[in-house]
Amino acid sequence: MADLRDERVLRMTYLNMLFDWDGSDATKVHEPLSHQLGYLFVAFLVLVGAFVVWRVWNRRRKAKKARPLPYRVVKPPSSLAGDSRDPGKRVVAVVGGTGFVGSWIVDELVRRSDCYVYVLGRTFRPERTNPEADALIQVDLEDDEGLERAFNGVDSVIDAAAVLPNAFSNAADVWRVNKQCLEHLVKAAQRAGVKNFAFLCGMHLEGRPRDPVARAFVNAFAWGEEFVSSANRNNGMRTCVVSPAQIVGLRQAFYEQMLSGKMTSFPKAKHRASFLPVEYVARAIANAERKLSAGSDKVCGKILPLVGDVMTMEKFTSLPAWPHEIKDMSLRFLEMLARFNSFCAKWFGRPPFGRELCPAIVTFFDNAEEDVDCSETYEALEVGPPPPINDYLVKMVEEYQKKIK
Repeated sequence: MADLRDERVLRMTYLNMLFDWDGSDATKVHEPLSHQLGYLFVAFLVLVGAFVVWRVWNRRRKAKKARPLPYRVVKPPSSLAGDSRDPGKRVVAVVGGTGFVGSWIVDELVRRSDCYVYVLGRTFRPERTNPEADALIQVDLEDDEGLERAFNGVDSVIDAAAVLPNAFSNAADVWRVNKQCLEHLVKAAQRAGVKNFAFLCGMHLEGRPRDPVARAFVNAFAWGEEFVSSANRNNGMRTCVVSPAQIVGLRQAFYEQMLSGKMTSFPKAKHRASFLPVEYVARAIANAERKLSAGSDKVCGKILPLVGDVMTMEKFTSLPAWPHEIKDMSLRFLEMLARFNSFCAKWFGRPPFGRELCPAIVTFFDNAEEDVDCSETYEALEVGPPPPINDYLVKMVEEYQKKIK
């Protein structure tokens, strides 16, 4: 028996154990762990592959959606049916006539019944399409040939179309689409012999928005004002620009959420803004078109600003007409939500808070609107000062309650 107290014997015994050990015990310990790492790696590769496939499919879907729409007459115009046309009526085409403001303009023109109304748009949702319009035409705003066909026999064009910033927007697209679409519209109207062109523009802001998408949106409207005005000076087509402030009204999910109580908090920014009822704006645009047709010097070639009750967002959301209390929300917190929403829209194609919430919209709360005198506009358009916005909110509440019953 070896004496383990002897250092040489102990050293030799240790070396023999070391060289005779085959590592089988260690394999039993580490083999399951190695298998688990392999499973995790395979799962990671599967997820990456699925994400790549989804991205490729999503890009193709967006590319297909972005293709120009073919020209299509959804409802043929009765005004072209020979003897049935009333020679005393002019033909007015409303571009973007199924949008928020455009649908109200169509309603106002139809109600007056002194003109034939053509509605030009990409889609025709029942809630925003007036069935009494004389014609419904699907056309892409960058399709020159389709626009010329749509403007055939048209006397006046009202442009109420704009691409608003959303969670999917980038600055290049917002600038390109808003600029190029207006350019296509004006040039197509000139080639088709349209006599009058009214452009619904956006209100001017004090300062420069810090968000690039918001800057592109504001700059596109500023460029549009000058471009439409130059068309009046250089090409003989009578034009005017109407620049309203914040427009309030139903048919916009934003205000319906506030009326229903689903939106319980809002950034009550201290910056100044003015608010106008959408029916008032529609009446002003319709009057502008009528005066353009009459060749009024007070409207032709003019840029006409429209403002309503000037107040902060804090005061606006605290007006007594709101049926629910709207609490305060941090503007910076809303901006964080907007950035997260845009990130999800870009990478996953699904904004969790809706496509309307984006950093560009939040940025507008940081910029006050210009303080302008609109007395000349009220006189030129014969609309008078707008009603108090609180009175209009009362009307909105009543209409919303009828709608949900």
